[in-house]
Amino acid sequence: MQKAKTKDVISLRDKAGMGRENVTSADLKLPFFKICYSNAPLLDQSSPMYNPDAKLGDMYNEVTGTWYPNKTGVLVVPCHYYNTFVEWKEREQGEINRPVAVYRTAIEAGSTTKEGAKDRLENGNYLEDTGNHFCYTLNESFEIQEQVIVSFSKTNRKVSKAWWTMMNQTKISDDQGWYTPATFNTVYKLHTEQKKNEAQNVYYNYKVEFVRALNYKSDETTNVETEKYHDSLQETGVDNLLCYSPGQNDDEVVVPI
Repeated sequence: MQKAKTKDVISLRDKAGMGRENVTSADLKLPFFKICYSNAPLLDQSSPMYNPDAKLGDMYNEVTGTWYPNKTGVLVVPCHYYNTFVEWKEREQGEINRPVAVYRTAIEAGSTTKEGAKDRLENGNYLEDTGNHFCYTLNESFEIQEQVIVSFSKTNRKVSKAWWTMMNQTKISDDQGWYTPATFNTVYKLHTEQKKNEAQNVYYNYKVEFVRALNYKSDETTNVETEKYHDSLQETGVDNLLCYSPGQNDDEVVVPI
């Protein structure tokens, strides 16, 4: 694509956002962030998202197909958070699984009993406690790239909790002393690391590292956009985006996993 010279560029700002007047959340697929396993579209040669350079343990945006190599990791700004409880059926071999329902609280789902590592519901399905981090990815110049939702469940749930501890303990200083910045003014790097369970099956967990606060003058544009994203999610209510009940019509459901 040819990049236009500055003198040839016209501003489209006065029409910004038009054409989307009748679009609601039901018309959108949420941009969930995924780890590449063997069934990932980036590794499937028949998929439009196929990437010959992608490897197991890399990361990608499920909607755009944007590839984030684990070797370099990805910079993210955590703008908002919502905890959900996802009901799953046991998957049959070869079956594509999808959530039965996504609840705001464990109480909505019903009582569970512990069965190994799973919380088993009375109907035979199981419930997964899931932490959903709404983030902006950044490039190496700390400029915004795209919105993603990074979901942490199973063994990754501990990583989400550790990330929250890290965010709550992050301190920066100014002429008035030390303070904890807003999460949408901080940058972290995500990698994945390979693990093995007791059966020696390989899986991947996220690894989160603090990079820096967005407190340089050059970060102003990034801060404006990340705060806007936070405010829009706070106003909309992300539970309306993520949660749905059993038996809800497929056309009305946005699958969050």
